[in-house]
Amino acid sequence: LMDAMDHSTYHFLGQIILIGTDAERKEYRIIDGQQRLTTLSILLIVLREYFMETEGEDAASTFDVLIKAQELDGDEQRRLELLKGTGDDESYEQLYLGEPDAATGDIGDAYDYFNKKVSSLNHNKVEDLRQTILREVSIIKTVPKDISSAYRVFQTENNRGKDLRTVDLIKSLVLEAAA
Repeated sequence: LMDAMDHSTYHFLGQIILIGTDAERKEYRIIDGQQRLTTLSILLIVLREYFMETEGEDAASTFDVLIKAQELDGDEQRRLELLKGTGDDESYEQLYLGEPDAATGDIGDAYDYFNKKVSSLNHNKVEDLRQTILREVSIIKTVPKDISSAYRVFQTENNRGKDLRTVDLIKSLVLEAAA
């Protein structure tokens, strides 16, 4: 991202593979790309807090659109939920609620990392980073028709280039068989 920001170039974060969890496909389960989406979301939360402190709620709301979903009844909810039972979702919830000191583990560490990086930049650079994320970052979203197809896409995409660990292929096959 910093390279894209410094050179005003497009930055491709890769493909994410999703599967709809309901008939209307309003909610999705992430088959591949959870780490990228989690990392990007944590950076967005750090930027939301930075702009809240420096420019106020209007500037921070740019990021709320990306990390919050508006329900028909007006309630807001997180766009991203992490696996339950690992502690990650609970830590991410704390970040989402604006309580970073309560975030622990890898989620808390990632927040601290991005917070230090953003804090080390001058305001113009942080603004450049915001514009880069909003205008120059791209992710390809693939939503196969069913879970079996989703895992076939995952296996195809991840079995090219760098070798996939055996455990990743086995996990993918087990998840496909369980679907």
